[in-house]
Amino acid sequence: MVIPTYAASESYSDTDKHWARAAIDKWSNYEIVNGYNGNFRPDDSLTRAEMAAVISRLLGLGEQADNQFSDLGNTWYTEAVLKCVASGIIRGDGNHQIRPEDTITREEAAVMLGKALGIAEAADGSELFKDGNSISSWARGYVNAMVRGKILKGYDGFFYPAGNMNRAAVVTVLDNAVTTYINKPGTYTGKMDGIVLITSNDVILNQATVTGNLIVAQGAKGASLYIKDTKVQGTIQINAAASEFLFEDSEIQVIAAAAGNISILADAGTKVKEIILKTHAQGNIVNVAYGASVNRIESNADGVVIKGQGSVSTVEVNGNNTAVDTSGTKLTLQTGSTGVTSKGKKVIGDLTTGSTVSGGRNRSSSPAEDNTDDLTAMKEFHNTLLGKQQPDSYVVMETFLKAAIPYITFEQGEDPGYIAQKQGYIKEEINGFVCRDDILYPLMRMTYIDIPKNADLVKIAQDYGIISENDKITMQENIKITAATACKLIINARNSWYKRLEAEEPAQELNLLYYYLSNATYSYPGFLFSEDGKVLWYSVMGEPKAINVSDLTPSAQVPASTTPQEEYPSKEGESVVNYYDNAGVLRAACIEIAKRRNYVTDKYILYRESADKPWKRIIEFDLSLTRDYEIVGFTVDNKKMIVKTNFYDNYVTLYEVDPETMAKEIIYQNPRADVADELVAILAGIPVFGLKNPATGELLTAIYVDDKAHLVCLNDDILAIMAYVQEDLGENQFPVAISPDFGYAVLLHRDDRDYGSYQLYDIKNRTSTLLLSSEIPKRDVGHTYPFSFKTSDGQTVFGYLTLPPGKSPQNLPLIVNTHGGPQARYIWTPNEYALLASNLGIAVLSVDFRFSLGYGNEYTDAASKNMFLAQQDVFESVEWAKHNGIADPEWIGIMGHSYGGYTAFYQAAVHPDTYKAAISLMGVWDWTDLGDELIGGEPVPDYHKCSAPEPHTELAQALSPSSYVDKLKCPVLIIYSGKDDAVYPSQNIRAIKDLTQAGNIPEVLYLPNIGHTPDTAESIIKVFETIKNFLTTQRI
Repeated sequence: MVIPTYAASESYSDTDKHWARAAIDKWSNYEIVNGYNGNFRPDDSLTRAEMAAVISRLLGLGEQADNQFSDLGNTWYTEAVLKCVASGIIRGDGNHQIRPEDTITREEAAVMLGKALGIAEAADGSELFKDGNSISSWARGYVNAMVRGKILKGYDGFFYPAGNMNRAAVVTVLDNAVTTYINKPGTYTGKMDGIVLITSNDVILNQATVTGNLIVAQGAKGASLYIKDTKVQGTIQINAAASEFLFEDSEIQVIAAAAGNISILADAGTKVKEIILKTHAQGNIVNVAYGASVNRIESNADGVVIKGQGSVSTVEVNGNNTAVDTSGTKLTLQTGSTGVTSKGKKVIGDLTTGSTVSGGRNRSSSPAEDNTDDLTAMKEFHNTLLGKQQPDSYVVMETFLKAAIPYITFEQGEDPGYIAQKQGYIKEEINGFVCRDDILYPLMRMTYIDIPKNADLVKIAQDYGIISENDKITMQENIKITAATACKLIINARNSWYKRLEAEEPAQELNLLYYYLSNATYSYPGFLFSEDGKVLWYSVMGEPKAINVSDLTPSAQVPASTTPQEEYPSKEGESVVNYYDNAGVLRAACIEIAKRRNYVTDKYILYRESADKPWKRIIEFDLSLTRDYEIVGFTVDNKKMIVKTNFYDNYVTLYEVDPETMAKEIIYQNPRADVADELVAILAGIPVFGLKNPATGELLTAIYVDDKAHLVCLNDDILAIMAYVQEDLGENQFPVAISPDFGYAVLLHRDDRDYGSYQLYDIKNRTSTLLLSSEIPKRDVGHTYPFSFKTSDGQTVFGYLTLPPGKSPQNLPLIVNTHGGPQARYIWTPNEYALLASNLGIAVLSVDFRFSLGYGNEYTDAASKNMFLAQQDVFESVEWAKHNGIADPEWIGIMGHSYGGYTAFYQAAVHPDTYKAAISLMGVWDWTDLGDELIGGEPVPDYHKCSAPEPHTELAQALSPSSYVDKLKCPVLIIYSGKDDAVYPSQNIRAIKDLTQAGNIPEVLYLPNIGHTPDTAESIIKVFETIKNFLTTQRI
């Protein structure tokens, strides 16, 4: 919501052409001024009583004074007049009369409005008028201020202080004074000039600038105001008793509190020049949190508390029973102040309080017990904005998410608001303060509770133990939630989730050969519909299948034979990827030149307009960078290419490219994640990156992967179909084939426990039939959750935490899983090694360290420029897991394949006190030896240098595990192969020799006839059994 405006009310019959019509309509719409039988009577004079009524409605005044006036009977304006008397806005003449029926003069109006709006009196201004000396002394200061503020004006050089003010003039003066009037809950942004007047509760100012004063009127009593990323250049005048003010990342000049029991919390990033607590501000609490600062506090009231771990430079106390519990604060007592304490000790003279001590909440501490009292629950969140609020104050969604997401989930490296949006924790933007159902929904989503459509959230929360049946929030009314209740619900939600995890049955031993035989990543059935859409062909472990889609009976129809497609003629040392248009014509080819594996010296793309046209180079790859350029198809007319590339943006983006001019147009771009290239899509187990219309070749879908794979629909028909699919079958469904008539689709379901199940979906009837499913039982697969954290250099690093079945994330044996590449990544469904370890009861931390794909060029390039960052990220992820209480510090191991195997060596050697076991599969031991064997006396290619140090350099020595062999003391398992052409066998032969000579004889599995990756049933079984026995032995 931007700065509030008003909707014009129906004009009065006598204001249609009046000069003050706009102001009259505005303030009539706010119900501050009223008309009479359809007329406003703008030129009629206003009485003192009518002015009191206007101000009472404007400020929402509540408290009334006793009626001690002989001329104030029981009339329509009595209440308004007495409220203004109680607020010091109007007073009698000393003879027990208040003259309510007298026409108000211009100077009286200036005084009443000035007092009402807290406008400070000014010393000059009225001298500009010829009759300035005739202004009464008691009114001159306010008249001066009104004139200087351009709220009041004179006429022909005269002010006419005793002159009457008509109704139009009073409304105009009010309109000049109050430029922004906030009388409804909501979020307000933007620039606000002049005076801002707030009379509502549940108000949020976010990214706002207030150039004048901000007044919180008495009518906002008991309200909460949240001010975030806002600058207030004037004074914040607080007249609302028992109200709460939260400031975050804001710059405030002056806060002046003139009512009792006000709570002022300045959170991190807030700077306040001065806080003045006036005599009526009894019982106020000022909490200056760590990272916030206040230059000066002047306390003139009794019973004030000033506390917090932030910076408070000076406090001047002119009241009694004041507690100043900040550190490093210069404390000054005025004469007569008694009962003043600092850090619990009585203060007699001036002093500077003790030194500042910063603090923080350790998530690894034991969670509060179920049904704990609210105040105890708040202690869990004492370092959050939620925990610093008053227990009975209301909560905004942003504050709730900042406390709940880091406490419950493992995503701590990104903005909680973005995480909530990404994960679907909130259904819609919540303005103002949250109610019961507003936070029950995200709590259930965070703790993986299924929420049926139109579900009774309270009933579900009771069933899962988030709230008890006798809890007051179970009342039918969707009440607002206090800070204390929010803290309690967050704790209950996490405890309930942990209990559900621990109640699951432990895993049965898995036959991990099925990881390869029935995993969508490795075994795609190759679904294909017939041209009439009546038959579906596919294969199961090499055996062809054919079914009639109408009744799923076997079909004898076979696919039509196809003519072999033309291929670009490759030469020795060249690998070629061919790209065909929708007519099957070879139109482009990607050529990579490498004398041997990883010795890539050139890469480019050729294009031709048609089969009879010459080839031309259109794309050159810079091999010093990790960049990709994949042609995924052509437009329906075959004139333009459909391309995925990160050549032009930080993230891989989907483009339509004219190959003749290379002009490009974005089809789809995600602002925080790569569109999945072929490698990432395969790793994610989505065998079809982009579904195409089988009749036209139109690209219908794409995929991007942040922590999960997400479908992007590029066609309205597909968008509608997938909306039905999600409603019928739930999330994580991906279309991998569709019939030409769009009557049927084959859907792949894949998540953290399902390695790939396929269903035939009848689009018209919205029914589905299971075709194939993974042979890996879900019950024996642990749950996998995305995690993120901030590294010591401020970067967010990502990964996945896999928990063993029957375990919650508390003090578990942990193995760190590091991928190869290094330009690769993990995905939500755990890989074979994470599956193996979690099946043994070990938690697995799969780290997407910098170098990993999918997070943008900057993420990958950072590690190419500083190769120590990848190792820093892995180690700090372990520290994160320990700090959060997930890992048992006494049993942490590490494993990985290829670059991951190198990382296992390096981490175990450089951090010997952290790791208790290390498993390296085909891992690098010495970068100089590997480089020398790779280049064979030739120059080091840029392709190698972007992910590995040059041989014979200080960097190569510093990054080689061989340099730290004497420090590597934990048990080591080395698995290597005789035909590895990526990490040569000599690497691990030397590692075995060096470790043995250092007195740490490793366990070894040698696979003489295997390449860089185990690829036969026999070798896979051997690897799995060896790792399982090693981990079992080390844990014993």
